[in-house]
Formats: sequence, C-alpha cells, structure tokens
Amino acid sequence: MSMICLNDHGKNWCHVYKALVLLEYLVRHGSERVSHDRFGSLQCYGSRGNGLAVREKARQLAILLGDDEHLRDERIHAKKPKA
Repeated sequence: MSMICLNDHGKNWCHVYKALVLLEYLVRHGSERVSHDRFGSLQCYGSRGNGLAVREKARQLAILLGDDEHLRDERIHAKKPKA
C-alpha cells in the first residue's frame, strides 16, 4: 500500500487517478485491511479540468468505504464469477 502514489499534482494527475482505480479494485476484491483514511484529502484535488476525475473517484471510494453494508454487498458481488 505504501507504493501507491496519491501525492502527484499538476500534469501527473493520471498517476493519482490510476492509483485510485487500483485502490477501488483492491477494496472490492482484496483484503479488508485496505486503509480507509487516504481518500478524504483527494476530494479537493486540483482546481479544474482533469482534477474532476480524481475528485469524483475519491468521492466514490469515500462513499463506498463509509457504508459498511454497501461495501459488504459490493465485495459479495465482486466474488461472483463473471459470465
């Protein structure tokens, strides 16, 4: 988890966005020990343009992690085999 970079700014916004996509996958499919406290500050990421994608993904993750029942349902859904 310490290798996931959430501190890039400016033109490196895509690094942060890709890290959030990875974290979303880990939250749904991986260990329940994924840290919950890393997304709040990213909801204020950037001022315009591509920062919107980062802010929205961070908001979605914060909502998912804030609702234990919804998270449990998402994890059950993620474990079902894909057809």
